[in-house]
Amino acid sequence: MNSTTTLLNTQSFIDLENKFGAHNYEPLDIVLARGQGVWVWDVEGNKYLDMLASYSSLNQGHCHPRILTALIEQPKSLPWSPGLFVPTSWVPSIKKSAK
Repeated sequence: MNSTTTLLNTQSFIDLENKFGAHNYEPLDIVLARGQGVWVWDVEGNKYLDMLASYSSLNQGHCHPRILTALIEQPKSLPWSPGLFVPTSWVPSIKKSAK
């Protein structure tokens, strides 16, 4: 856990969320600190099976090693490119999605 999660407990995080959060919906009284694969851990150290998959946007699991590698490696060559240019990193993805 990082220094932020060790200094605050569950209620402290919930209080901050209530004060500064967007209030789009009512969150559970669980404050997640990290995730790995299908598992997540709260700031108190409790382990949960994440069966929500972030409403289908996280089907690959938390901290998938191939995705983490891509997130680290790709920005080393070209972190971002405006739409006026064609970055080489897009071409394989475009070709794959067209099939």
